[in-house]
Amino acid sequence: YWQFLGLVALIWAGAVAVGASKSLAFNGASANSAVDNLTVAENLGTHLETAGDVVVRAVDDSHARTLSLGVAGSAGVAGAAAITVNVHASQTRATLRGNPDDPNARVDARNVVVDADQRAQIGTIAVGVGGAKAAAVAGSIAVNVIANETIAEIDGGARVDARHNVLVRARERADIASL
Repeated sequence: YWQFLGLVALIWAGAVAVGASKSLAFNGASANSAVDNLTVAENLGTHLETAGDVVVRAVDDSHARTLSLGVAGSAGVAGAAAITVNVHASQTRATLRGNPDDPNARVDARNVVVDADQRAQIGTIAVGVGGAKAAAVAGSIAVNVIANETIAEIDGGARVDARHNVLVRARERADIASL
């Protein structure tokens, strides 16, 4: 018996601003992303008997890629900025729950696996470039936040009989790369 819910989301966001002037040039670019997923695989109070395995698995494999590039050039004064903000705040949950209305409900299997796996990735490039004869300023800001919740649980009075193994695993494998 397999219950599997997998979510794959990919965001690409980009912003480019270029400005030029004989006397004064200022500009900026901003690319932003937000991921707020709810990925749930759950078995609620089911009576299962099998010679094989029972697996309840939820996987969120979401990625965000952003690019911000601000360029300004002037014979006089120039300024450029690049800003990118990425927030990943998702919940991934795998649950095997008992049945309060049926005290005899149980899961009887060779192996029982309850697995929640969160693999958030954020990749960011933010570059500000300014050039001028008199004065130039440029800057970039990248803010990346991962605040996920990953839950794997057997609860609610669940009765589990496994002839071999029971695995309850919640994994958060978040990754941020920023330039």
